[in-house]
Amino acid sequence: MTSSPVTVFDPGFEGRTVGGLLRGQAARHGDRPWAIFEDGQLTFGQADRLVDVYAESLIALGIGQNDRVGVMLKNSPEFLALALAVGRIGAMAVAIVFASARVGATLGITAFR
Repeated sequence: MTSSPVTVFDPGFEGRTVGGLLRGQAARHGDRPWAIFEDGQLTFGQADRLVDVYAESLIALGIGQNDRVGVMLKNSPEFLALALAVGRIGAMAVAIVFASARVGATLGITAFR
């Protein structure tokens, strides 16, 4: 991971993006819980850092603004963090429901990167 956080893609909404809101909450309330789940919890600060790690990985894979990224994970903090990371770099997360009979149709009509 780099020493500085990933720049939040802001298409002119003056910081009112979900990624910007998470970054702001992490700065103000970094040690407070962001997600509580069966095996533990993530704080706002941990979540913001995890989103940056995922965003850096997506960038390294060549994902960028306006790309569509298929996300197929169980409901988890990692799913939320990955979806936020996709948005943070200006791409669009497309949730794929694994158990759905429509997975093939979704994959067929969406131009994923």
